[in-house]
Amino acid sequence: MRISIVLQCLVASVFSLGVATAHAATSWDEGQSGDLSNDGLSPTALVMGIGSNLVLGTTGATGSGIDRDYFKFTVPAGATLTAITLLGNTAVAGNVSFIALQGGTQLTVTPTGGGVEQLLALGHYGNDQVGSNLLPAIKLGAPGPLPSGTYSVWVQETGGRADYGFDFVLSAPTPAAVPSLPGRGWLLLGFLLAIIAWFQAARSTAARRAQQDAWLPSNERQGNAALAHRNPVLKPRPAGGA
Repeated sequence: MRISIVLQCLVASVFSLGVATAHAATSWDEGQSGDLSNDGLSPTALVMGIGSNLVLGTTGATGSGIDRDYFKFTVPAGATLTAITLLGNTAVAGNVSFIALQGGTQLTVTPTGGGVEQLLALGHYGNDQVGSNLLPAIKLGAPGPLPSGTYSVWVQETGGRADYGFDFVLSAPTPAAVPSLPGRGWLLLGFLLAIIAWFQAARSTAARRAQQDAWLPSNERQGNAALAHRNPVLKPRPAGGA
């Protein structure tokens, strides 16, 4: 029984090789990784995966001008961008700050709004929206998540210093009925299933043999008695008989 349970656990482990797992990670923190790009034509490249991807930064007017932040990321094939959640570290200087998304590796819209028709999403956010998903409100066109592809993001505050935090949530595609396994995974799975089948067959055979050992001697005795009754030759002769 214990061997069977162990083998079944191994099979479950093999299946887990083909299941994507969600993660929660900080893609960029300006306090640790430095300032994000100030050039929309050369956004900072961020790595994001399925699950939560945090981006923490600061924007706003400084003594030398407005500190705009630009970064880009890629939604993997088959996945979608389902949410942009405003995090608790956000502290807007005025009433609202600004965020926009454009498809591709560059954000070509000028700070004055030239080429704004290229944007896929744009809008303002305030401190009262912390914890909410901004994507439905700022996305242009049809509602719903953004599909796989590369996106460039523009964050801006024209007033004083403004801290911001966004959680870009990437969702995996709906899993298929049969998990995807690497080639060696299928071989290992077949081997484990064969071992389980052999073990169960051996246990069943042992059980049948144990049952036969319990009733076969009794049947043999009954069969021998019946045979002696039908064949007088096999009956024991009386003492002193011819």
